[in-house]
Amino acid sequence: MKYSSTALFVSDISVSKDFYHNIIGLEIMMDNGEHVAFVSGLSIWDRVSAGNVIFQKEIALSSDYRVDICFDSENIKDDYEVLAKAGTEIINPLTEQPWGQLSCRLLDPDGNIVEVAEKITDTFKRLLDSGLSMAELSKKTHTTEADIKKLLSIP
Repeated sequence: MKYSSTALFVSDISVSKDFYHNIIGLEIMMDNGEHVAFVSGLSIWDRVSAGNVIFQKEIALSSDYRVDICFDSENIKDDYEVLAKAGTEIINPLTEQPWGQLSCRLLDPDGNIVEVAEKITDTFKRLLDSGLSMAELSKKTHTTEADIKKLLSIP
């Protein structure tokens, strides 16, 4: 596994995007509306959307859950087995997310959310290899075709 990013759960994605992009100056790598990834490795995720995906309910603003520490996996199935056998507290078993990425989430010893997922570029390749067109992939992943091509180095 390789550290990939940290996602902050935010109450207003537009305000946070404006802050991190226009005031702090972070370059946007990918903007899905509910989730914005910056080139720096930081990302912001709408708190309600994150709660629906992770806990199947809205995360209260007063919640202890404010961050998702993300790791990319070269082999998500093997890494998931290692995590499960280690006795970690898994809060989401290995699952294909609504946008197609395979991931799992667990709690670290202090209760922080840790996500282990296949690299998004591997997700794009897997879904394209399964027969999705570029337009279908864009719709499923909420990622523009231009961003997909940029991330996959497709002219």
